[in-house]
Amino acid sequence: MNQAWVHVYSGSYSSVLANQASLEASGIQTFVPDTMTKMVDPFITGGNPMGAELLVLESDLEAASELLGDRDSQTSSPDLVQQVWKDPFNRVLFIIAGVIAVIAILGSLFA
Repeated sequence: MNQAWVHVYSGSYSSVLANQASLEASGIQTFVPDTMTKMVDPFITGGNPMGAELLVLESDLEAASELLGDRDSQTSSPDLVQQVWKDPFNRVLFIIAGVIAVIAILGSLFA
């Protein structure tokens, strides 16, 4: 039987990965969409390029929400950009994306 993936948490990559590890350790299957795509080019998927979304199977939503407790989604926070920028991993992703964009632009100009 196929179950739908449902949203349980979103925030910076580091917070999503920490919550993913917590849920997986408790036996709850998780999924972070567009992980590899955002690693290569964070801006290609649109939305918040430095954020990620954590999904769980619909049947595990209640258990996952209980385990995460008061770790509410950071998407409503007005200073999400500052929170995300403080994470060194996200800074590296942002810099790499900028370098790739410059290379792509230069490549198209001189092709």
